[in-house]
Amino acid sequence: MSRNDSELSPLWLPWLVFQLIFVGGWLLGPVPLPVQVVVVGINIAAFVLYKVDKDRAIRGEWRIPETWLFAVTLCGGMMGADLARKLFNHKTRKFSFKVCMGVAFFVQLYAMLIIAGAPVLPWQANQPATTQPATAGAGLHNPPHHHHRHPA
Repeated sequence: MSRNDSELSPLWLPWLVFQLIFVGGWLLGPVPLPVQVVVVGINIAAFVLYKVDKDRAIRGEWRIPETWLFAVTLCGGMMGADLARKLFNHKTRKFSFKVCMGVAFFVQLYAMLIIAGAPVLPWQANQPATTQPATAGAGLHNPPHHHHRHPA
């Protein structure tokens, strides 16, 4: 959105779809519940910090330091921060925040892949996946040994 009109940017819908897919990856993917709770909490905190900073900027009051905004964004709050930036048109023109969002995206994507167990390092790509047998002894190629008595 822009400050001069109330129409949505033509990029609003693709951005929203992307955010929903990214959020879905965190909340519906193979991410443990405690990690999901932390990610949601950090994103709520990021959203609130950006909103408070915007409100303070409008009123001419003391601002939240940009380093705090960068930190919460890079520590997992990219989705909440980006949503607040778009909704409140805050920090959308500053190059440093554009870079921060890009870096945060790749950091969080990398974290999601690691948590999901995807091969994320170059030397992991050619390694066969290791799996644990479903039952004890499964996957062994040696037949069981039967001891038969032979007549003497």
